[in-house]
Amino acid sequence: MRLIFCLFLVFFVASSNAHTYKCKDKSGNWTEQACPDYEQRMQLEAQKAAQQTALRNWEPKIGMSADEIRRVIKSEECRSTRAFKWCGYYKINATKTVGGTREQWVFTNVNGMPLWYLYFNNGILVTIQD
Repeated sequence: MRLIFCLFLVFFVASSNAHTYKCKDKSGNWTEQACPDYEQRMQLEAQKAAQQTALRNWEPKIGMSADEIRRVIKSEECRSTRAFKWCGYYKINATKTVGGTREQWVFTNVNGMPLWYLYFNNGILVTIQD
């Protein structure tokens, strides 16, 4: 019984360290070898996951410019997921006066219900309302 368990354990460890990613050869047949760009693809996937984590944890900060915030919430990663707090739908209400421009950015859910507000004076974030 111990022999069977030891053989199983050796097989399991050996198979878990092997690449399971297979590649097609020039004729379109699957091979048992990893593709030449396997490591590069894995690095790109890791970078993408890190970007999504950073985006998920991103928060606007008082003093940031409207352009900085707009760059994040209009980024391809944000628009393609809409799963993160600040990647949702929003509209801008602007008031222009002699003293400058004030903006209220209203972030809503898909039904249009307001969730968060950002307030800007002359393009600088001055208030965040949850």
